[in-house]
Amino acid sequence: MLFRSYKYDGERAQIHKTPDGTLKVFSRNLLETTSKYPEVPHFVQEAAEAAVAKLTQENDKTTHPVDSFVLDAEVVAFDREKGHLVPFQVLSTRKKTEESAGTAKVQVIVQAFDLMFLNGKSLLSKTMKERRSLLHKHFAPVEGKFQFAKSLDAVEDGEIGRAHV
Repeated sequence: MLFRSYKYDGERAQIHKTPDGTLKVFSRNLLETTSKYPEVPHFVQEAAEAAVAKLTQENDKTTHPVDSFVLDAEVVAFDREKGHLVPFQVLSTRKKTEESAGTAKVQVIVQAFDLMFLNGKSLLSKTMKERRSLLHKHFAPVEGKFQFAKSLDAVEDGEIGRAHV
């Protein structure tokens, strides 16, 4: 089975967390963009903490806090008042450095679609289905800040299945 993520009108981002707790955001070309999106590391950390809280509430002892990861995502302009995504042209007006999320005129949301590294281990030898399962296990949606990119399942014959979150 093949996965295809919806195309979002934003900027590709890899969010890295090292075991010492450092969180950084990188562009498609691996240029550091943390200063452009200072809220993104906080949003992703909040999503990781929400997943642990949810599993703790469900009494699931199989998940532990995430100490390191590489998450592939799209940072998309977002209108929090109306609760919808905004076109890339709006995102492109954002300054190269923002003092804080609170002062940013253009708000963003993280659309996560792949988990490539988790707790010291590369996940690249796993299938996309397995990586997305781990993504959903170790991160949880946070309204207006973090959500999972929608994807489509495609079978070998090219038929498109139903959309998944």
